[in-house]
Amino acid sequence: MAYCDTFRVATSRCLRARRQRDISCSALLFLSVFLCCGAALAFAPHRSMKHFYQKQVQALELQWRDAALHGDVQTMDRLLSDDFIGITANGTVQTKEEALDAIQTHAIQFKRLDLSEMKASIHGDTAVVTSKAELDMTSDGAPVNGTFRYTRVYLRRAGVWKVINFEATRITPRAEKHAPPANAQHQ
Repeated sequence: MAYCDTFRVATSRCLRARRQRDISCSALLFLSVFLCCGAALAFAPHRSMKHFYQKQVQALELQWRDAALHGDVQTMDRLLSDDFIGITANGTVQTKEEALDAIQTHAIQFKRLDLSEMKASIHGDTAVVTSKAELDMTSDGAPVNGTFRYTRVYLRRAGVWKVINFEATRITPRAEKHAPPANAQHQ
């Protein structure tokens, strides 16, 4: 905003100096326009990087989904941060080691995992993903199915996105009835 104030002041000065044909006025005007345009352009790459990061994180979400469905421990290991903490729909807290062990030992087996309403928001080096998941799986041999909402948090370290947190919540029929429309915009 200060650059645009500089532009306003410079324009005012130029109009006064016009009568005197002051050549420095042209230089001041050029400088203020340059600064205003530069400030506007400085924000353009930021927006395009946000979009780029959103696409990266959404692609990682699909990798996570495929790894969960196929019991791919190696991919899950790559996606999860060493300090990962997950909270399952039944309230169980899992570390990275516990989450990987549950997949490797088949304590958790995904049969179906359909994602929808995925939204990724970028906040610097942090990404927050929310989604709706239709799930059919077993946990310690017991069937688990239904509709869930989840939040997954990614952190970008040294240019690499890693999942640091996950939480799932079962959607009850009452909650589904009161949910905002899928295309509702969030502030």
